[in-house]
Amino acid sequence: MKKFIKALICIFILLFLLMIFLGNIKNKNEINTVEIWWYEYEKEQAYNSIISNIVNVIVYNSNAKGIPAKEVKYSYKDIPYSDYVFKRNIALSTKNAFTIDDSKSLYSLQKYHDDYNKIENYTKDNYFDIFKEKYCVPMGVYSECVLVNKDIFDYYDIDVSSNKLYIYSEFLDLRQSLKEEGARFRLNKQEYYYTIDYYIDKNKLNSADLLNPHDMAEEEYRQLLKKTILEIYNDFNSYYNDKFNYDLLLGNNDEVSVEMNDNEIYDTTSKQVLMSTYAIFPFNTVDYNKASSDFSNKTPVLLDNYYARCKLKTPCIFIYKRNHDKNVYKIASELLTDAYYNIMSPPNNHGGINIYYLPALKSPLIINRLGVDDNFVNNTYMATFAKLGYKKIAEQVNLMNTVTSNIMSDAKSQEQHKTSFSRGGSIEYLYDFIIEELNNLFEDGENSEKLDNNIYKYTKNYYIRIK
Repeated sequence: MKKFIKALICIFILLFLLMIFLGNIKNKNEINTVEIWWYEYEKEQAYNSIISNIVNVIVYNSNAKGIPAKEVKYSYKDIPYSDYVFKRNIALSTKNAFTIDDSKSLYSLQKYHDDYNKIENYTKDNYFDIFKEKYCVPMGVYSECVLVNKDIFDYYDIDVSSNKLYIYSEFLDLRQSLKEEGARFRLNKQEYYYTIDYYIDKNKLNSADLLNPHDMAEEEYRQLLKKTILEIYNDFNSYYNDKFNYDLLLGNNDEVSVEMNDNEIYDTTSKQVLMSTYAIFPFNTVDYNKASSDFSNKTPVLLDNYYARCKLKTPCIFIYKRNHDKNVYKIASELLTDAYYNIMSPPNNHGGINIYYLPALKSPLIINRLGVDDNFVNNTYMATFAKLGYKKIAEQVNLMNTVTSNIMSDAKSQEQHKTSFSRGGSIEYLYDFIIEELNNLFEDGENSEKLDNNIYKYTKNYYIRIK
């Protein structure tokens, strides 16, 4: 009996020790588990679907390789983005975690990013240099183009090349030149925003949000902001025949007008369309066909994500500057492979794929998926038909090549890509304020004292936000 009791006690002790051992393993796994944080945005169905698929696949693959990982997802349905950011930032600074989010949304964390040279695939030659040395690591870069009608420039005797990819600031300057030569564009929402964009760019108003915002004194910023608002106001009064209707223009009214066609920019003087506002994803052939049926008189413009009301966010990896387990960098490196870029290019309804993002890395599989050669020149069946003498196809292929071959290599295009990552998201605050003050000016007329007071309040809040 005594032997039985002793044996029983030994068994209990062994079980107890085993439970402690297994508990330690579990706790160690929990500590080392890599958390991948992301947020489901409202009205961002395509982006949400892409990020959800990416995170699900990387979590499954990591765990299959013995690297513990889990998804941490919050949604607009649960908490506001500001509340999510608070939770996420605590996790990033205290846990084995990283996040995938839009580049603009991560700008406020730029001082706290890790050394991304710890990510193996980030350091390889096939990851494009133009996307390195940022506060975040792009998995792909969202980009849009529009096609501008060259004939309207011929009408006003303004020289425009059809073999050049114009960046957004160049387009804004050309558009203003048309107005100065007599063009009178029908005022709709798109034209309204282009006008605001032009003066923000012309006066470099966003320089207070570039690199080091403290370089610009508050009084200097206030004077620059006032100058910009008044110039926009005077521009609308000088160059537009339409009676300014703020509510109708911004869709705050149930009225419907055939004049308010947001799908094109129309010149009432030459009776020509400057451009369709249909956005093109640079590597999506089907988008070119939707944008135009005649490519002989078109020249492409690369929109700037900082200004443009883009359809999708740019997904980027952000790792907080602290001591992380090596598995964080292993998972991040795995995300910088062609397999995950392919996930970012989902199937469309035409039997093809939607290439939403410029590639952040170059590989034979990605080049093949884009339908181009190593110089980003089209090498699909369309190129074959173009060589056989099909004129319309040749015109489309030539225009597509102007976009795709320049978008990754042209110096100005590269600079525009860079500035998309050197600016934060405060443009939304700026637009809201400018639009509100323009509305006040059109309703009440010029009131310098009121404008000065409003600008003073805005800049005080602005400088609090950026400090």
